[in-house]
Amino acid sequence: MAGAIHDRSFPVGVPSARGGNGMNLIGRERQLFIRVVLVGISAALVAVYLHFAWPNQRACAAGSKQACAVLAVQSNLHLFSPTASRTAWFQFMWTDGQRHRAPAVAVWEGLVETAMPEIWKHVVVSLGILFFGIAAGYVIPSVLLRHGERGKKHKRGARIVPAKSLARATKKQELGGLTIGNVPIPREIEPLSFRFAGSPGSGKSQGINRLVYQFRRRGDPAVVADAGGELMSQLSLKKDCLLNPFDQRSAQWSPFAEIHSAADTIRIVKSLIPDAEGDRGAWHQYAQQVLQVTIDRLRQTGRATNGWLTYFCCAAPNDEWAELVQNSPASRWFEPANERAFGSIAGVISSHITPLSYLSPDASKESFSITKWVSTARQTGSVLWLPYRADSRAAVSTLIACWVDIATTAVMSMGSDRARRMFLVVDELAALGKINSLPDALAQGRKFGLVGVAGYQTEAQLRETYGRETCKTLLACLQNKIVLSTADFESAEALAKDLGEAEVAREEHSSSGKIGDAASHTRREQRTIEKVVLASEIQALKPLHGYVKLAGEFPVARIELEPISFPRRGHAFIPVTSLIAEIGRPDEPVDTPTPDQVAPDPTPTVPEIEDGDEDQIDDLSLLQSLNDEMQGEHFENHDKQESHE
Repeated sequence: MAGAIHDRSFPVGVPSARGGNGMNLIGRERQLFIRVVLVGISAALVAVYLHFAWPNQRACAAGSKQACAVLAVQSNLHLFSPTASRTAWFQFMWTDGQRHRAPAVAVWEGLVETAMPEIWKHVVVSLGILFFGIAAGYVIPSVLLRHGERGKKHKRGARIVPAKSLARATKKQELGGLTIGNVPIPREIEPLSFRFAGSPGSGKSQGINRLVYQFRRRGDPAVVADAGGELMSQLSLKKDCLLNPFDQRSAQWSPFAEIHSAADTIRIVKSLIPDAEGDRGAWHQYAQQVLQVTIDRLRQTGRATNGWLTYFCCAAPNDEWAELVQNSPASRWFEPANERAFGSIAGVISSHITPLSYLSPDASKESFSITKWVSTARQTGSVLWLPYRADSRAAVSTLIACWVDIATTAVMSMGSDRARRMFLVVDELAALGKINSLPDALAQGRKFGLVGVAGYQTEAQLRETYGRETCKTLLACLQNKIVLSTADFESAEALAKDLGEAEVAREEHSSSGKIGDAASHTRREQRTIEKVVLASEIQALKPLHGYVKLAGEFPVARIELEPISFPRRGHAFIPVTSLIAEIGRPDEPVDTPTPDQVAPDPTPTVPEIEDGDEDQIDDLSLLQSLNDEMQGEHFENHDKQESHE
């Protein structure tokens, strides 16, 4: 309960009975409505006043000492009507019985001289009515707000504040240039990771894309699982890398390129075949054991290529596979007595290794290595793009989960460095399958500089993928929460609980007494626990509107995300000509080393994204200039405003 801020410098309201802060009692829309109505009433009163008062102004000179003013009244002249020519003359009979003759200009000047005091009086009265209406529009909602909060006190727990108040609080700390809904993010809490929760169309991708743009401007490296490849086509640089077996620009990758020791083999095997929950857990462990031995034997026999791995795991006869793993802990599964069990194990292995058949069969330990890319990405500011399309997501989700797993493990193997930043961006976390190392990486990644940015639709999807307990751990590691519109009530209820609760005390008064006796008064304080935001309020959010709860003792704030878009500078997808190669037995290597002779791993060359686009971005300054052209220097002005503040 006591996890939220208690600083009195925040101009906040206490939580109300309906679950929000005091401002929810008289919401922003209702306050605006009251103000508009009162100002409208004031304007109507001004119109009525002028309607009845203005005709009298035309007779204001009736008692004047100046005959010209009387003449103006008799001639039905007024200040805002066309006048006679300055050369015209009026003839009139005055009280002395004599006929007089006066120029029209004198008549007009007399009218002005006598009418102006009355006009100023009307102006002052009209402005007074309008001022009263505007003042009432601000005072009355405030009175209603105080009336709604009477007898209610915030004791402890979460608070909700305006976004500007939260921004003032975060600016007191060291900033890193990241913002969410115009709220600057302290650099210290960046490694506590971000999660964007919301239904499709709520604005998750907009918020995530803005973060990607911002850390690209800083030159931070990242691994980005990009749905559709649109963001990659807009923000990719020539120094970036791409992995997608269905894209012609993809680097050649093989799990053998990540293996340099027995520990690496175990890690890669668990990336290819993740641990499972329930009854499937045991079969996945058996499959991991067989695959681990298979990979080790292929490395020892000089057949460390994708072609040989997919052949043994998906197409080789059982006798040939058994010969490869003989005299190992996995050989017992190939015995005739375990034929049925081996069928289940082989099915698990085949289903997880089949996606490797989409990769180049010749890719080997000499191919692109994610582990080695991670070790140099900080100096280059490179991004590893993992784009996928909806029609191929099922085919590549296993590979993407494996690649992310390898990258996060590689970051955590580099040693502690809080100044380091490596972003991991996964927009649809549940759709990519289980990433084994992700919970541990996010939990321990702070000291390694790993920053997770995850988006998901419902908590139920994550529970189905990761299991109930692991899902809780995963969400707990994503401590910077951005909650957007969620249609599902169960998810909205869970998100409302995540935003926090507050303990509120209310005073109750009662009186009693008989006739003739003095009445007794009793005052009692009742404390209740209330959510600062209701699930129904989350469900009713408009697109790009939501709540942010930063890690630590920062309060909740309601924010509005600004839409962002970039000009397309490259291709989102360039399909390969052939999707699936035939899984056959590769040719034997010319020089087969003995089991004790494993060839050293050469350093692979990191490929660049090459798509033939002459406008391909090659540096961050060009990226900035392109964005300024498109956005009308919006971000430049925003940065100036932040530095001024």
